[in-house]
Amino acid sequence: MFVSSGYADIKRQEPFDPDTQFRIGSINKVFTSIIVKLLEIKGKINLNDSIQEYLPYLKFYSRRKVREPVRIRHLLTHTSGLGELRSTRDFLSPSLALSAKNENKAPPLSQYYSKPLALYNLPGTSWYYANHGFGILGALIEEVTGAPYSKVSRDLLFRPLKMERTVILNSKTSSPIATGYQVTKKNRAIPVSNPCIIPIAAGNAWSTARDMMRFADELVKSYHGESEAFDHDVGRDLFRPWFQVSPHITRMGLGIFLLPSEPLIAHHGGTINGFNSILLISPNEKTSVIMSINRVNRELFFSYSLHLFQKLHRHLGTPVRYFFYLSPNFQIDSPPIIKNLPLSYRLGSINLSLGRIVLSIGTRIVIDRHNTCLTLKGNGSMYPSPNVLLYIRECENEYHFGIPDASRKMIQKIVLTKDFEKAYLDLSGPIQFEHEKTRSLRRKIGEFVFFSLAKAMSNK
Repeated sequence: MFVSSGYADIKRQEPFDPDTQFRIGSINKVFTSIIVKLLEIKGKINLNDSIQEYLPYLKFYSRRKVREPVRIRHLLTHTSGLGELRSTRDFLSPSLALSAKNENKAPPLSQYYSKPLALYNLPGTSWYYANHGFGILGALIEEVTGAPYSKVSRDLLFRPLKMERTVILNSKTSSPIATGYQVTKKNRAIPVSNPCIIPIAAGNAWSTARDMMRFADELVKSYHGESEAFDHDVGRDLFRPWFQVSPHITRMGLGIFLLPSEPLIAHHGGTINGFNSILLISPNEKTSVIMSINRVNRELFFSYSLHLFQKLHRHLGTPVRYFFYLSPNFQIDSPPIIKNLPLSYRLGSINLSLGRIVLSIGTRIVIDRHNTCLTLKGNGSMYPSPNVLLYIRECENEYHFGIPDASRKMIQKIVLTKDFEKAYLDLSGPIQFEHEKTRSLRRKIGEFVFFSLAKAMSNK
């Protein structure tokens, strides 16, 4: 079934159809995971091998002594220890050095990853979303096959599944193509450019509703041992937990997230210039949904997608129950309960410089109680939309909260003491914020200059 509304191109008033190509962003990582698994089935690699056995030019560094090598399975499950930046120098580059204007200007992956890469965590110990982990997997695929990633994807994945309009390179797209838009505060839609993602295996693919449903259906068939294109091991390994802190929260499959729901829901989203897409698969119920919108509104879009999926399952007679969409790093000891919290509490002005980008500078955040959730909302101009926090655990003197969107990988934990005198934000280490105080003129000027610079760099 295909349902659409709005326009793939506003200027020409072209509607979406099942064969309209759109950017799927990080859903590309699921393609990469399957290709890596297929190479293991062919005997070319082993998921437990060190990545440096195949790419000896890779060098890693860490402040802590690293005994465990970075293995292929670590890269597939975002547990390699890599972060969003290759090193701090990327923070000074346009688009965090993740993209080029077109594929002709993108450096070879062997050159792109030739300098030492920072490990922010020890391999295999914690989860941290890393585009570069899948960029390195793209380099691995090219090394063991001797062919470009785009060709390997076509030969091993797209052709066998008859995904005729799914391509990796921007230059290979063909009409009809959706235009991505940025929507201004005045509700004007401005077309955005389509840069080439340098770690190409992490998120440069274009696909269609028809192709993505073929893809999802074949994964479900593989899971049940009914696929003619994929070995049973592909679907079985994709949908089993490879990294799990607790059975009550989001787990990591083979390059895909697993909600702790009944029935199981596997998902991966994609956010890229002017596009949001999400893939949801319930393998046991043989149900799949692919959704795409040619604008960016990740929080609303994902919530709506899950709501639609829940309605679909209720219609089929199998309601979705018991899931918490939390980062795989979090531990939940009991179901969420919120009690004795004020309706509104202002924490004050804080500075957040996070692993992916400056979230906001001098942002004032407010935590509000709302039904069974807490909402953290900043007034900074870079990320003004609210982030919903779910209660995790009540300790003797503290409340612990976690970010429910696993893709918001930068914030690991917020702890509020019960007397609300202090708040702690656990990033690379706990950072303490006192009650709001009057900021000096010097500090206000410094924050304004730094924020303006960071925003200008992020828009390049």
